[in-house]
Amino acid sequence: MVQLVELQNNDRHINQVADLYNYIWNYNDRLINERLVRHADYVGFKGLLLLSDDRELLGYVYGYHSLPGQYYRDLMESDLPYSASKVWFEDCFELVELGVHPLQRNKHFGRLLMEKLLEKVPYKKSVLTTQTNNTAARALYESSGWTVVKEPFYPVGKQRPFVIFGKQLK
Repeated sequence: MVQLVELQNNDRHINQVADLYNYIWNYNDRLINERLVRHADYVGFKGLLLLSDDRELLGYVYGYHSLPGQYYRDLMESDLPYSASKVWFEDCFELVELGVHPLQRNKHFGRLLMEKLLEKVPYKKSVLTTQTNNTAARALYESSGWTVVKEPFYPVGKQRPFVIFGKQLK
């Protein structure tokens, strides 16, 4: 059995998510904890952890109300025509991170995390990004009703192309 719990802005949860994030992406990102703490203080922050019976972190998802002045929102918005920006970023929830432990994939945990998170948010739309070559993530998003808003999208400092997805929630 697995259980979903709300992601709290505390050292235990933040450290668990940071450790799994670095493991999934094979990074040693020492700033991920700082970003998680900062994001957890954003307006409309919502996050979920997927835990095993023995409290091992199997996956996580989080996001927040997308507002002007937020770094990544401003990057995405600056790469879109004004009309698309107006459509997608008004009353929008930005799904920032979704990660599932590699040994726990293909069990629909990513879909479960995403669906449970989005059913709890009071916004009309949502946006997210992923790498254009992340076929598993793309398949998940496309099969869940997300549409391509912009491809390719090159966030500052990233050499690989990304894709911006959007979804109507209500």
